[in-house]
Amino acid sequence: MKSLAILIALITLSIPALAEKNCQFRFDLENSVVEGTGFKFTKKTGVTGKFPKFTLNNEDAKKEIKDLLKGLIVTVDTMTVETNNNLRDQNLREAFFSVLADNAEAKVEVKKVLDKKIEALVHLNGQSKPVSFTYKVGKDSIEAEGSIDAMDFAMTDAMASLVKRCGSLHTDKDGKSKTWSDFKLHVKAALKKVCS
Repeated sequence: MKSLAILIALITLSIPALAEKNCQFRFDLENSVVEGTGFKFTKKTGVTGKFPKFTLNNEDAKKEIKDLLKGLIVTVDTMTVETNNNLRDQNLREAFFSVLADNAEAKVEVKKVLDKKIEALVHLNGQSKPVSFTYKVGKDSIEAEGSIDAMDFAMTDAMASLVKRCGSLHTDKDGKSKTWSDFKLHVKAALKKVCS
């Protein structure tokens, strides 16, 4: 009888371990965030906007978290920008993003996943340029950061349009108006663990 109890206990203990082997990860889009930060003033003050409308080319579950990144293409609708300031959102949409080609879509296409770096191709305004992102994998998320310069994507007209609309708003206490052409990109991809 004692040996039977021991056997049952061992089987019970092994069940979670077996279940763990059948776990996979997938993106949790509802809790994921795509952000871009632009800069104004000579002291380079950041203004961050979220892009709530974005899609992935593949949402399949994977056993290894890093495998979720391989071949991934993130398509962002930049016209959905939200900065917690309605006037600024309107200015960005009308004077900047609406000037861009390809319906103001931005695409980040992952080409190679290394230990601490993602090599990607960014498609924006009819241009495609390689961009490196640093990234880290957490328990329930992947965070990646990279930078682009608008001038690398032939965005002279868009920048001029933004400066014309917002130049006075980008004037600091030094009396100088400055709108920077570089942007920081940040993605926090939330993950779901699915076990069977």
